[in-house]
Amino acid sequence: MKALLIALIRPALAVALVFGLVIPSFAADRAEASKRADLQLRVDVPPSWRPFLDDDIADALARVVQERFRRQGYQGVIAYIEEGRGAPNPDLPLLTIRLHEWRITRSSFAECTLSSLLRTGGQDIDLGLVTNTEMTWIRDRGRFGLAHAHETADAFEDAASGAMRDLYRRIAETGKVPGLELRRKK
Repeated sequence: MKALLIALIRPALAVALVFGLVIPSFAADRAEASKRADLQLRVDVPPSWRPFLDDDIADALARVVQERFRRQGYQGVIAYIEEGRGAPNPDLPLLTIRLHEWRITRSSFAECTLSSLLRTGGQDIDLGLVTNTEMTWIRDRGRFGLAHAHETADAFEDAASGAMRDLYRRIAETGKVPGLELRRKK
Protein backbone atom coordinates (compact mmCIF):
# COMPACT_ATOMS: atom_id res chain seq x y z
CA MET A 1 0.00 0.00 0.00
CA LYS A 2 2.82 2.35 0.90
CA ALA A 3 4.59 1.56 -2.39
CA LEU A 4 1.37 2.38 -4.30
CA LEU A 5 1.04 5.75 -2.60
CA ILE A 6 4.67 6.60 -3.33
CA ALA A 7 4.20 5.55 -6.97
CA LEU A 8 1.18 7.86 -7.24
CA ILE A 9 2.72 10.78 -5.39
CA ARG A 10 6.01 10.90 -7.32
CA PRO A 11 4.43 11.86 -10.69
CA ALA A 12 2.24 14.43 -8.96
CA LEU A 13 5.29 15.95 -7.29
CA ALA A 14 7.17 15.96 -10.59
CA VAL A 15 4.30 17.73 -12.33
CA ALA A 16 4.00 20.24 -9.50
CA LEU A 17 7.74 20.89 -9.64
CA VAL A 18 7.70 21.38 -13.41
CA PHE A 19 4.73 23.73 -13.30
CA GLY A 20 6.18 25.50 -10.29
CA LEU A 21 9.34 26.25 -12.26
CA VAL A 22 7.94 26.77 -15.75
CA ILE A 23 4.82 28.88 -15.20
CA PRO A 24 6.54 31.57 -13.11
CA SER A 25 9.30 31.78 -15.73
CA PHE A 26 6.68 32.43 -18.47
CA ALA A 27 5.17 35.17 -16.31
CA ALA A 28 8.64 36.60 -15.71
CA ASP A 29 9.39 36.54 -19.46
CA ARG A 30 6.16 38.41 -20.22
CA ALA A 31 6.89 40.98 -17.49
CA GLU A 32 10.45 41.40 -18.79
CA ALA A 33 9.18 41.89 -22.35
CA SER A 34 6.80 44.63 -21.23
CA LYS A 35 9.66 46.40 -19.43
CA ARG A 36 11.84 46.52 -22.54
CA ALA A 37 9.02 47.19 -25.01
CA ASP A 38 9.19 49.96 -27.58
CA LEU A 39 5.51 49.82 -28.55
CA GLN A 40 2.53 48.54 -26.59
CA LEU A 41 -0.41 46.87 -28.31
CA ARG A 42 -3.96 46.41 -27.12
CA VAL A 43 -6.61 44.65 -29.22
CA ASP A 44 -10.33 45.20 -28.59
CA VAL A 45 -12.69 42.61 -30.04
CA PRO A 46 -16.48 43.03 -30.19
CA PRO A 47 -18.13 40.91 -27.50
CA SER A 48 -19.71 37.63 -28.47
CA TRP A 49 -21.45 34.78 -26.71
CA ARG A 50 -18.13 32.97 -26.35
CA PRO A 51 -15.64 35.05 -24.34
CA PHE A 52 -12.81 32.52 -24.75
CA LEU A 53 -13.17 32.86 -28.51
CA ASP A 54 -12.87 36.64 -28.15
CA ASP A 55 -9.53 36.15 -26.36
CA ASP A 56 -8.32 33.78 -29.07
CA ILE A 57 -9.28 36.26 -31.79
CA ALA A 58 -7.47 39.08 -30.00
CA ASP A 59 -4.36 36.90 -29.55
CA ALA A 60 -4.40 35.89 -33.22
CA LEU A 61 -4.73 39.48 -34.36
CA ALA A 62 -1.90 40.56 -32.05
CA ARG A 63 0.34 37.88 -33.57
CA VAL A 64 -0.52 39.13 -37.07
CA VAL A 65 0.39 42.70 -36.01
CA GLN A 66 3.74 41.59 -34.57
CA GLU A 67 4.61 39.48 -37.60
CA ARG A 68 3.55 42.07 -40.20
CA PHE A 69 5.35 44.93 -38.45
CA ARG A 70 8.53 42.82 -38.26
CA ARG A 71 8.23 42.03 -41.98
CA GLN A 72 7.80 45.73 -42.73
CA GLY A 73 11.12 46.41 -40.98
CA TYR A 74 10.20 47.36 -37.42
CA GLN A 75 13.00 46.18 -35.12
CA GLY A 76 11.41 47.23 -31.82
CA VAL A 77 9.72 45.03 -29.25
CA ILE A 78 5.92 45.03 -29.33
CA ALA A 79 4.36 44.17 -25.96
CA TYR A 80 0.83 42.81 -26.28
CA ILE A 81 -1.28 43.88 -23.31
CA GLU A 82 -4.21 41.53 -22.88
CA GLU A 83 -7.53 42.99 -21.84
CA GLY A 84 -7.78 43.12 -18.05
CA ARG A 85 -4.21 41.87 -17.50
CA GLY A 86 -2.36 45.04 -16.69
CA ALA A 87 -2.21 48.72 -17.40
CA PRO A 88 -0.13 50.16 -20.20
CA ASN A 89 3.01 52.14 -19.42
CA PRO A 90 2.18 55.83 -20.05
CA ASP A 91 5.79 56.52 -21.10
CA LEU A 92 5.58 54.22 -24.15
CA PRO A 93 3.46 54.54 -27.29
CA LEU A 94 0.22 52.54 -27.12
CA LEU A 95 -1.47 51.23 -30.26
CA THR A 96 -5.11 50.28 -29.66
CA ILE A 97 -6.78 48.26 -32.40
CA ARG A 98 -10.55 47.84 -32.45
CA LEU A 99 -11.69 44.98 -34.63
CA HIS A 100 -14.97 45.67 -36.42
CA GLU A 101 -15.24 42.68 -38.77
CA TRP A 102 -13.11 39.71 -39.60
CA ARG A 103 -15.21 37.40 -41.72
CA ILE A 104 -15.77 35.44 -44.87
CA THR A 105 -18.34 37.16 -47.09
CA ARG A 106 -21.08 35.39 -49.01
CA SER A 107 -18.98 35.58 -52.14
CA SER A 108 -16.07 33.82 -50.34
CA PHE A 109 -13.89 36.87 -49.79
CA ALA A 110 -11.99 37.22 -46.50
CA GLU A 111 -12.47 40.67 -45.07
CA CYS A 112 -10.76 42.41 -42.14
CA THR A 113 -11.95 45.83 -40.97
CA LEU A 114 -10.53 47.63 -37.96
CA SER A 115 -9.92 51.07 -36.53
CA SER A 116 -6.92 52.16 -34.53
CA LEU A 117 -5.73 54.81 -32.14
CA LEU A 118 -2.13 55.67 -31.33
CA ARG A 119 -1.48 57.26 -27.94
CA THR A 120 1.96 58.73 -27.53
CA GLY A 121 3.19 61.46 -25.21
CA GLY A 122 -0.33 62.13 -23.91
CA GLN A 123 -1.57 62.78 -27.44
CA ASP A 124 -4.18 60.60 -29.17
CA ILE A 125 -3.84 60.15 -32.92
CA ASP A 126 -6.81 58.57 -34.68
CA LEU A 127 -5.41 56.44 -37.47
CA GLY A 128 -8.83 55.86 -38.98
CA LEU A 129 -10.50 52.83 -40.46
CA VAL A 130 -8.39 50.18 -42.19
CA THR A 131 -9.90 47.44 -44.30
CA ASN A 132 -8.57 44.71 -46.52
CA THR A 133 -10.30 42.08 -48.64
CA GLU A 134 -8.61 38.98 -49.98
CA MET A 135 -9.91 36.32 -52.34
CA THR A 136 -10.22 32.82 -50.99
CA TRP A 137 -9.82 29.67 -52.99
CA ILE A 138 -11.78 27.09 -51.08
CA ARG A 139 -11.64 24.06 -53.32
CA ASP A 140 -13.21 20.98 -51.88
CA ARG A 141 -13.95 20.14 -48.30
CA GLY A 142 -11.44 17.33 -47.95
CA ARG A 143 -11.86 14.56 -45.45
CA PHE A 144 -13.78 15.78 -42.39
CA GLY A 145 -13.67 19.35 -43.76
CA LEU A 146 -10.04 19.81 -42.68
CA ALA A 147 -8.78 21.23 -45.97
CA HIS A 148 -11.57 23.78 -45.87
CA ALA A 149 -10.57 24.85 -42.35
CA HIS A 150 -6.92 25.42 -43.32
CA GLU A 151 -7.83 27.42 -46.41
CA THR A 152 -10.24 29.55 -44.40
CA ALA A 153 -7.64 30.19 -41.69
CA ASP A 154 -5.10 31.22 -44.35
CA ALA A 155 -7.65 33.59 -45.90
CA PHE A 156 -8.34 35.21 -42.51
CA GLU A 157 -4.61 35.66 -41.91
CA ASP A 158 -4.03 37.13 -45.38
CA ALA A 159 -6.85 39.64 -44.93
CA ALA A 160 -5.55 40.73 -41.52
CA SER A 161 -1.97 40.91 -42.78
CA GLY A 162 -2.99 43.22 -45.60
CA ALA A 163 -4.85 45.48 -43.19
CA MET A 164 -1.79 45.59 -40.92
CA ARG A 165 0.39 46.59 -43.87
CA ASP A 166 -1.83 49.65 -44.37
CA LEU A 167 -1.89 50.35 -40.62
CA TYR A 168 1.92 50.20 -40.49
CA ARG A 169 2.12 52.80 -43.26
CA ARG A 170 -0.26 55.12 -41.41
CA ILE A 171 1.71 54.83 -38.17
CA ALA A 172 5.02 55.40 -39.97
CA GLU A 173 3.63 58.55 -41.59
CA THR A 174 2.93 60.04 -38.15
CA GLY A 175 6.60 59.72 -37.14
CA LYS A 176 5.56 59.25 -33.51
CA VAL A 177 6.96 55.73 -32.95
CA PRO A 178 10.78 55.57 -32.95
CA GLY A 179 12.12 52.91 -35.30
CA LEU A 180 8.85 52.48 -37.17
CA GLU A 181 9.63 53.86 -40.61
CA LEU A 182 8.60 53.26 -44.18
CA ARG A 183 11.06 51.31 -46.27
CA ARG A 184 12.51 53.30 -49.09
CA LYS A 185 12.45 51.55 -52.44
CA LYS A 186 15.86 51.34 -54.05
